[in-house]
Amino acid sequence: MIRKALEKSVGPVTDVEWKRVCRIATLDIMANHWVFRQRTSRQYLERVLATSINLVRRYHHIPTVNN
Repeated sequence: MIRKALEKSVGPVTDVEWKRVCRIATLDIMANHWVFRQRTSRQYLERVLATSINLVRRYHHIPTVNN
């Protein structure tokens, strides 16, 4: 469900991209929870995922085939 929402705003996401984006989002959420004792809203999660996918696409060469 979250992946489909992300794909509506940034286009198709491969499995490799999705795994990297989820890892970045997980680390960000954990850091916010530990440092600031805050819970993550859905809106914040969507911003983190969109930003993460843009970073992954810009700085990592990922094959376009969806494995």
